[in-house]
Amino acid sequence: MGILTPKGNLSVSQQNLVQYCAPGNCSDQIRFTVLNCILLVHDKFVFANNATIQYVNDTITTRCAKQDQDLIIASGPPKNSGIKVNQKTYVSVVSALLVFLAIFNM
Repeated sequence: MGILTPKGNLSVSQQNLVQYCAPGNCSDQIRFTVLNCILLVHDKFVFANNATIQYVNDTITTRCAKQDQDLIIASGPPKNSGIKVNQKTYVSVVSALLVFLAIFNM
């Protein structure tokens, strides 16, 4: 159920949102542990699908508050003009962090 991938993808069906969004469950772990850890390592991190830490956090928060449709993150917000940060070097860092957190069940 609802694992945030190193590419930034996340999918949770509407029927699983109650359990996913319950205090202390997956949504809290992703928002307060995984995303915070990534933010501490690289504050301008962008996932491979162009989703930012803020976008992922906001999407999870909104879907958990409303619980009226599936929580799906397949791409980031619409692009605006600006310089794209090269995130390829950071994908391995995030992958390592996600594996570490999964192994030690943080």
